[in-house]
Amino acid sequence: MSIDSYDTFLIDLDDTLYDEKLYLFEAYERISVFLSHRKNIESELMASFLKETFLKEGRTNLFDKLINTFKIGHTLTDELLDVMRTINLKNKIQLFPEAYVLLAQLNERNKKTIIVTNGNITQQENKLKNIDWRGLRSSIEVIYAKNFGSKPNCSVFDFACTKFNLTNQKILMIGDSTVDREFAKNSSIDFIHREEVFEWVK
Repeated sequence: MSIDSYDTFLIDLDDTLYDEKLYLFEAYERISVFLSHRKNIESELMASFLKETFLKEGRTNLFDKLINTFKIGHTLTDELLDVMRTINLKNKIQLFPEAYVLLAQLNERNKKTIIVTNGNITQQENKLKNIDWRGLRSSIEVIYAKNFGSKPNCSVFDFACTKFNLTNQKILMIGDSTVDREFAKNSSIDFIHREEVFEWVK
């Protein structure tokens, strides 16, 4: 298996091309500062809570846990989400070094490269804006899976096949999770974990 074995590459975004914590943790800090101005709670306490809880328990109901722990109330939930989804980071996020090399090689070999990402569309668009693509962004297509049925639903693959005329092409899905693996299985295409594919470019 190598780059030249495939014509088209579907690639997950978060934790496949870059470390998502670089986005999330700065957003958590900004959210904590926002709340500290309104609730007179130390921002450092809230930021630490958000980061530690995320690392231990994941993102599910994270803001609800914050609100309940610090007795903030739910009236500011929409504003917290807005900060999360529209934050302009102080510094651009760097791709994983191997991810940059991979994307550069795909571009050089004129391979079709399509990011397929789950999640809130506004937030995912903002992540893309905050990444330092080093000139590669224009060669990469993006599909927001939530528009069609989030991965592992294969409806987003059907859309990609129609939009980009992928019939009879050799297609590889690159990701970091069981969701990406199941998506590839449901779409009847090959899958490789990002750590394995990065070995190609070392």
